[in-house]
Amino acid sequence: MTLEEFLQEWNNDSDRVLVHTSGSTGKPKPIWVDKRRMEASARNTCDFLGLKEGDTALLCMSLDYIAGKMMVVRSLVRNLKLIVVEPTGHPLADATPLQLPRGGEKVPEQTSSPSGKVGKGVDMTLEEFLQEWNNDSERVLVHTSGSTGKPKPIWVEKRRMEASARITCDFLGLKEGDTALLCMSLDYIAGKMMVVRSLVRNLKLIVVEPTGHPLADATPLQLPRGGGQTLEQNSPPRGSWRGVFAAMVPMQVYNSLQVPEERERLKQIKHLIIGGGAIDEAMASELKDFPNYVWSTYGMTETLSHIALRRLNGVDASDWYTPFAQVQISQNEDGCLVIDAPEVCAERLVTNDIVEISEAGFRIIGRKDNVICSGGIKIQAEEVERALKPYLHVPFMITKRKDSKFGEVVVMMIEERGERKEERGKRDSLKTRLQRLCSEHLPKYWQPRDVVFVEKIPMTETGKPARRQAEEWVSTNT
Repeated sequence: MTLEEFLQEWNNDSDRVLVHTSGSTGKPKPIWVDKRRMEASARNTCDFLGLKEGDTALLCMSLDYIAGKMMVVRSLVRNLKLIVVEPTGHPLADATPLQLPRGGEKVPEQTSSPSGKVGKGVDMTLEEFLQEWNNDSERVLVHTSGSTGKPKPIWVEKRRMEASARITCDFLGLKEGDTALLCMSLDYIAGKMMVVRSLVRNLKLIVVEPTGHPLADATPLQLPRGGGQTLEQNSPPRGSWRGVFAAMVPMQVYNSLQVPEERERLKQIKHLIIGGGAIDEAMASELKDFPNYVWSTYGMTETLSHIALRRLNGVDASDWYTPFAQVQISQNEDGCLVIDAPEVCAERLVTNDIVEISEAGFRIIGRKDNVICSGGIKIQAEEVERALKPYLHVPFMITKRKDSKFGEVVVMMIEERGERKEERGKRDSLKTRLQRLCSEHLPKYWQPRDVVFVEKIPMTETGKPARRQAEEWVSTNT
């Protein structure tokens, strides 16, 4: 059985999977097993071994038997990176690393593994993406980030990616010969779309490692139009960053603002689009006087990056997103945003974002998934966080826990760093101070019923709050 065949079987409507005994105690025979029991077994093993999201697993056994199938299921339930090799007697002779998307839909064809990269969770390279872009397939496999639940793979059409790229380039006035910066992982749609924009508009592409400090150094390379092989990389630039078009996540912007040299380079960028996470008031305040164009993007993998922008600086700064001309928006009965963008998405997309719509565009209130129903009152986690942000200077998150009396209750999760760890014996006092702060700045029904301390707030690989993971931690540890 191939990996693709097993994933198709795993994702069908049946509650069971057919497995075969090995014959060690008699004749081999087929038996049906419940998928939920396989998931339970996978979680038990991962918990016992301390495996966490992003760790790497090796599949080197036949998928005809339970041992091989369970390696895949463990990768699915814990979002492990899966290296797939032929089930031979020498599994470490060679390897083809492949990120197995959580949710288990089809995966792309396996490609050769660069030497020394096995087991390190290596990001897709520019060369690998260009090879995929130039193959005979009309589609590309992309992965959702997991900010709203389990990461999953989806197939998207290359022609729609090109349409999305043209829309952004036209909106920003980008023309042939302009320079773009690729500083995000090509495993996700934001990175892929920067390359596609460079291809369709023939932009010069500067490529840097997708780190937290993208402006610390850079290596420019001209990406040939049409997506051929890349040219040799030249020496890092020592001149101005004026005229550059860049896309970053909030963490990269935050880090760049802390280093004077990087901050100056950030100011020189002509069009800076920021996506993949919320922009808090402190960052927005630092960016508001930047001399060029700074944008917050709204979009998701399904919309092939963004479908709306809002200015963060200058006289046009606003809390309202302006959809592109090719995009129609509306609301469903829950107040969630509905997107109709036929050029980039074949179907109308119903989001989980609760919005307010006006002639100016739309404004995000919060996510439907993050509504806490406590005693009949609906509380938006993001609104509670925004209200507390000016008064808390350590990372925190508002999450929830089931409660027999209220249905759900608000819980504050806060990081316990460095010197704070020395206050473990004073947690009750610290909780009291935090609860007092909440009572001073929050409506009665928004106030957390509990405060929990963690070493690190759970985040996705793209820097968004991993809210489901936070809920699971709170439910099992408090």
